[in-house]
Amino acid sequence: MLTVGSMSYTADWESRIDVETMRKWRTQKFVETLRQSDLDAVLLGRADNVRYITSYKGVTGLFSWYWKQAVLLSRDGQPILFTPSYQVEDRRACMPWLPREDIRPLPWGLEMAGTAETAAKKTLAEVFKEKGLSKGSKLGVDNLPISLHKAMERVFPDLQLVDANALSMKARMIKHQEEIRCTKVAKVLPTEV
Repeated sequence: MLTVGSMSYTADWESRIDVETMRKWRTQKFVETLRQSDLDAVLLGRADNVRYITSYKGVTGLFSWYWKQAVLLSRDGQPILFTPSYQVEDRRACMPWLPREDIRPLPWGLEMAGTAETAAKKTLAEVFKEKGLSKGSKLGVDNLPISLHKAMERVFPDLQLVDANALSMKARMIKHQEEIRCTKVAKVLPTEV
């Protein structure tokens, strides 16, 4: 499928990148890597990790490494995408591969203590309960804002927070043939445009 602006184009006259296959494979690969670890779930906010698991292309640019979006992935294999509240309905409309109820608002400004506390008590507590994360559960995180880290330690004192960066790199190390095709297309485009 080719996308120009907000319009998407498919072609019946050539085989293009199979994004549906790639999307499913990426999520499954991450789930398999998670299940091989001692973690119960991961809560990831780096834009590259969120995109890899959910195909979400959201808030990017200078602040893309900060937590403006996040994904919770547990051993059940169904990701929960957190996105700024103003994007929730748009994402639900254009990301049909995720159930509507699994796209949820994430408070803006998690770098601030008050917002982080609210996010932990409301947004995360609800999802952790749904996913069965409780006392003694091990949660892998990446680049967690210090304010959210501290809030989570207060709100979930029995939850073990551990670094998930090595796990995410391991999950993403081996590429699917469609990812390789994407790389080849990206390499050729600048020379042909």
